[in-house]
Amino acid sequence: MELKKLLQDLPVKAQGALEGINICDLCSDSSQVTRGALFAAMRGREKNGEDFAFEAQERGAAAVLSERVIAGIKTPQIITGDVRSAYARVCAKFYGEPSKKLKTVGVT
Repeated sequence: MELKKLLQDLPVKAQGALEGINICDLCSDSSQVTRGALFAAMRGREKNGEDFAFEAQERGAAAVLSERVIAGIKTPQIITGDVRSAYARVCAKFYGEPSKKLKTVGVT
């Protein structure tokens, strides 16, 4: 899916050109990044995903989603104030908005 389409309506800033970039996978674990994936560099309790952006780049990430510009990364970067929220919205778009197809029933 085209990266610009995934980011449509999201409050993000781009570092690098995004035209013509197609995303074929989404990943928040740098060890599982495949060529053409969007890597979400999220802060965790013990580790910061931004520390693994170079590994994601080496594995072929097409772009990195983070909360700040990561110096030295040649891969296009998408900067947002809240990576977790932006990643959730990107995942929903990438997988065809599956929650919109669910029917919810409440029993009391």
